[in-house]
Amino acid sequence: MSHFITLTLLTLLIATAFGEECESPTFSVKSHTTNDARLTAETAASVEITVKCKNNRVKTGPLYADVDGQIIPCGQHSKNPEKYYLSLAGHHKQVPQGKHIIKLYDVESYSTLRKARSEEAAKSVKTFGEIDFHHRGVSTGPWIQSEFFAAAIFVGVWWLSYVNRVKILS
Repeated sequence: MSHFITLTLLTLLIATAFGEECESPTFSVKSHTTNDARLTAETAASVEITVKCKNNRVKTGPLYADVDGQIIPCGQHSKNPEKYYLSLAGHHKQVPQGKHIIKLYDVESYSTLRKARSEEAAKSVKTFGEIDFHHRGVSTGPWIQSEFFAAAIFVGVWWLSYVNRVKILS
């Protein structure tokens, strides 16, 4: 009987040690986005999120990102569990230039979010954290195409040479 109690207490101790949550998470974000609208039909973004906990606990388990009301699961790095990856894509007008706030949910808060029946209840769900994602926007290129500019210069040089040739021959 004493072995059973010892085993039970040891199991509870291990469970509480591993059940410790991440306190006051801080996030560092690196992102890469599409910046040329002439070559692509959609804007694509790749966001790398690094999570650091105040209590030095490594955040394990999935994270979910709320991007403009759409929930997207984040991929976790296999060798570095502090890093998560998020991929976004949308038409150029759907992903405007500027700062976007992305809400992050862990398993518990995501479960609560899914159970929320109304929009007010969903807004009251506590997030795991929020990150700022900055999109510089896409460029449609110069107003004048380089081929047109080169052709205009060619025509100008040809015209000047033709006018000077006529003057020389007359």
